[in-house]
Amino acid sequence: MKPLFIPQIPTEAVSYVPTLFGNLDEAIRGFCKSNLIVVGGRPAMGVRSFVLTMACRQAWQGHKVACFFMSLTTNNLVERTNHIYEYYKQPKTSASPAFYLEPQLSIDSLHSEIERLKNGAAVDIVYVESLQGIGLGDRISIR
Repeated sequence: MKPLFIPQIPTEAVSYVPTLFGNLDEAIRGFCKSNLIVVGGRPAMGVRSFVLTMACRQAWQGHKVACFFMSLTTNNLVERTNHIYEYYKQPKTSASPAFYLEPQLSIDSLHSEIERLKNGAAVDIVYVESLQGIGLGDRISIR
């Protein structure tokens, strides 16, 4: 069996969005704009808080961030983001990710919305909070 050699690609040739978590960025350099990144964990392990914190911090750095939440209420979102702003001592007037609260989103609708955002707003990164909440249209549900 022949070994597979991956060519060295200059880092400036690839566009990354940093996670702004030092150890994680050291290991992976951030998120490549063209990649699908799945962040998962067991219930109540803080995945939503981790993603929300990354999204807010990236927006403060000038990145255009969009977040889709399938199971988050407006009040809960406001409460969580206020806590993040207070923890990092950011004024409420700081940049914010674009939030979409979509409890009944189908995979086709999500794909269309992401394409629209990508083409129209030059979004750097899109987070989708939960694959469990996405339906597959008239087909089946992922739940």
